[in-house]
Amino acid sequence: MNIPFVVETVLHDGLLKYKFKNSKIRSITTKPGKSKGAIFAYRSKKSMIGGRGVVLTSEEAIHENQDTFTHWTPNVYRYGTY
Repeated sequence: MNIPFVVETVLHDGLLKYKFKNSKIRSITTKPGKSKGAIFAYRSKKSMIGGRGVVLTSEEAIHENQDTFTHWTPNVYRYGTY
């Protein structure tokens, strides 16, 4: 399964492509994109029920952690708090 394609299709270009800070993919000369939205990811169902998750604002962050998350919101929210 092509995970990056699935993520792009589900999120409809609602997140930044690369992380705003500490990106390992984006070149130094590339300017960061305009702020878009955020999704929430969880490492277990128990933490999802308790509301203890991680705020993600880029597709790069999803790909870096794709093996550790069990649940994530497919809806892109305008903002999220840490």
